[in-house]
Amino acid sequence: MGKITDAAIAVIVLIIGLWVMTRLGLTLPAIERMFHQFFFPSSGSTTNTTAGIIMSGMAASVSKLREKRKRFIEYLRRRIFLEQNRIIPKSTKEGGGKH
Repeated sequence: MGKITDAAIAVIVLIIGLWVMTRLGLTLPAIERMFHQFFFPSSGSTTNTTAGIIMSGMAASVSKLREKRKRFIEYLRRRIFLEQNRIIPKSTKEGGGKH
């Protein structure tokens, strides 16, 4: 392949990678920090960088799970509220005799 084709493929892969990271819940500053720590580690060892990337990915997944659980609880509360509001008018109509 030519140099231009390789560069185009690299740009496409970079855009898709950034899109995947944002879908995981990482913000742009967090992604920039990860890249900076990966390419310019503060220590000579790269194991800390790898561990940092893994930990930030785990933190993003924990945050995403927490958000899903929060949305599910809100959904349950909303559903219970709607069911109660639908049941109350039916029970008053069926009681009869007081109108």
